[in-house]
Amino acid sequence: MPILTTRFRMMLKRHMKAIAVGVPTSIITIVEARDMYERSQWEHADGLDQYRTGDIVMISHRWFALPSWPERIYSLLSKVMMRSSWDDVGIIVSNSNDVPHILRCGYYGVTYAPLADFLGAYEPRGCAIRELSSLQAQRYKVTDADVDAFARAQLERRPTPWSLLWGAVEDSTTTKHYRYAVQASELAWEVRKMMGDGSSREAIEVKREKLHDTILMEQELTRNRKAEDARPHRRLFNSSLVAECLQEMKLLPEPFPEAYRYGPQDFAWRLPLVNANLGEPVIVFKS
Repeated sequence: MPILTTRFRMMLKRHMKAIAVGVPTSIITIVEARDMYERSQWEHADGLDQYRTGDIVMISHRWFALPSWPERIYSLLSKVMMRSSWDDVGIIVSNSNDVPHILRCGYYGVTYAPLADFLGAYEPRGCAIRELSSLQAQRYKVTDADVDAFARAQLERRPTPWSLLWGAVEDSTTTKHYRYAVQASELAWEVRKMMGDGSSREAIEVKREKLHDTILMEQELTRNRKAEDARPHRRLFNSSLVAECLQEMKLLPEPFPEAYRYGPQDFAWRLPLVNANLGEPVIVFKS
């Protein structure tokens, strides 16, 4: 009996060791083999020309396909620290020829290139676009030419990619302020939509009262805070550049939340937009 017990323990130990080694390897093999297959089947989506200034491009990179090791490490750590599969974000700006360009801050510099060219060069693991919508006749208060000029002016700026960690480490005041700003934005959107849909006066008043209380709380937090950096911010990375562009378009409040407060995952979820909203993500990275 003791011999069987010893043999059983040795067999169990041997099999457990094989499982411990084999399972992670098999998972990696399956995932990367599937990814290689999807990459070989890549087809650019039709209709990229339909996207306009203000639409958000969310990107999930293949870390191993990025050009340099600093970019690969940055991509992996961004996903871990932000707890999100989206590790990069850009914003669409239409130039004078109405060709959608993507304004994006990479690890080594700011780029401003046609969206189709960007997708063809990087072929990320995933890419989705959220279209900007507004209940007003004009989506934003500045001209496309002004936004294009803003985008070109960013090309000379030096990025500080690791400043993204400021968005991962926050204090309770910053988090609370951001939450109230998002809630006020969503309530304002609901009130405007209800007024257009012909909702009852009582229902609209209830929403307005809640909106008023939320705005008061946000204003109280604003009075107790002081902006750390004057614009343009010294901290420049992918999501902060998109936030600055939306602030330039008067679509995000300023100075709070600060542009460097936003992370790539925020653009996939909820933003404190002013008189605007983002649609559901539309996947454009493969057939």
